[in-house]
Amino acid sequence: MTEVLMQDTEIWTKSVPSFPKGWGPTREEFKKQVIVLIKNSLFWIGAPRYDISHTDGSKTSFYPIFYAMSPEWRIVTKEEVYELLRLKFLERVQGSYISATKGYANHIWDTDYLAYGLENDVFSNDEVQKIYFNHGDTPESYIQQYRVPNLLEDTLKEAFEKFVFPCSSMSTIREGIVALIDAHCPDCC
Repeated sequence: MTEVLMQDTEIWTKSVPSFPKGWGPTREEFKKQVIVLIKNSLFWIGAPRYDISHTDGSKTSFYPIFYAMSPEWRIVTKEEVYELLRLKFLERVQGSYISATKGYANHIWDTDYLAYGLENDVFSNDEVQKIYFNHGDTPESYIQQYRVPNLLEDTLKEAFEKFVFPCSSMSTIREGIVALIDAHCPDCC
């Protein structure tokens, strides 16, 4: 899929003379915008696609991270994007910890992320002591129950695809969030 998408957009990419309006006049400014986009995007949805309106009424889809990585622009590297995504992953691990200190660990949304943090010593011993386990769970039994093999690698790979090749336009992201919430909690609200 990645190869097909790259081939389909290759002709259009070569015809892009400059950065779209609002993305910065220089390579450095554009890179800053892309980094902010990654940092502020929702991990499970990825980065949005932007539709650029032309004076003739036509629209062209613009994929900021994809173009920033393209051979024509070479503004960010795959490694830089992966590092930003890894940091977002660790933020989610930390968020699972915060939730587990305010309620029972098995009642949080991201049990797999908390298990990852416990298994990979992301939390100090003092922090682990603040986690509320119930049903006789311990950090070790929690890891056994909620651990997802290759969570970091699989999450980064999936997120990379969503960030570099987004399928959601800006106008549909809200609907995507609502759908995720509805799927997680169908009887709520």
